[in-house]
Amino acid sequence: MWDTAQEKWKGEAGTFLLKYARAALTATAMPGRSVWLIGGFGKKDQSPQAIGPIEIVFEYQNEVGETVVDIGPGQDFPIPMLHPRWDHRAVRLDMNTILVVGGLQGNPKAPTVNTMAELYQ
Repeated sequence: MWDTAQEKWKGEAGTFLLKYARAALTATAMPGRSVWLIGGFGKKDQSPQAIGPIEIVFEYQNEVGETVVDIGPGQDFPIPMLHPRWDHRAVRLDMNTILVVGGLQGNPKAPTVNTMAELYQ
């Protein structure tokens, strides 16, 4: 986290690796100290393509009181999107629902417009 008052990096709770490297994704903060990383584009088998799985980054206190940053959500990880996309919008509608709309799909070198919307809870 960047401390704007002191103009320096402040602490590090931990590190994690995304299962899918991605660009042009959305990051939506949710209650419970979690952030949903949705969509984007990256490479699979050296071919550029839309990334469909949703990854969730969460922070919690472990049994000895240390702050831990992890990525999940466990056995259901990653959450598949119905329509992989990038350059889309994601909006938190209430405490547990995210609306994902629009964006681009297909090969980033020749994309098409994604007109579908999806709700995640």
